[in-house]
Amino acid sequence: MLRSARTFVLGLAAASMTCAADPADDPLAEGAVVIAHGVICEVAISDTMAAPETESGVVNVIDGWQGFDVTTTRVPLQRGISFGLRVNVAKDAPALVGRAVVRHPPLGDAGITMQSWSVALEPGGAAASVYTFEFPYELVAGLWTFEIVAKGQVLVSQSFAVVPVDQAQDVARVCAAPTPLS
Repeated sequence: MLRSARTFVLGLAAASMTCAADPADDPLAEGAVVIAHGVICEVAISDTMAAPETESGVVNVIDGWQGFDVTTTRVPLQRGISFGLRVNVAKDAPALVGRAVVRHPPLGDAGITMQSWSVALEPGGAAASVYTFEFPYELVAGLWTFEIVAKGQVLVSQSFAVVPVDQAQDVARVCAAPTPLS
């Protein structure tokens, strides 16, 4: 992230491993399909967007989907690493504006444990929600959970164990030389 607890928005934004339990209660009517989760070693930030319910007040925007470098739910505490999830939205699903939500251990001066921002879920589109460790205060071990919420319901959810580098050496090796952060 550029400042504070920045999270990335990828065109639309979302994804995960758990979907709404009852399709009749799902605002997307089985329209969201999780396609990937994991770690991205390096992302190219194209812009920022206001996100008042984040630690920094903004999220980073990245254009185009580059894919995950490692499919995993274990993330090393390594500055410059990004992690999250991605989902496809069915062509016949209704267009929705939802929220990307990231729940995590306390971080920053305020000790926040949840950050969120608006996300569009467009029929036939894809959405991703990704978080990057930019600052030392963001490097907090523990359970990090990404959710996409619409109409008061969690549509998708994916949890990650953020651990010391020596407990996720396979991922750390793939991302051994992240680009210096600005």
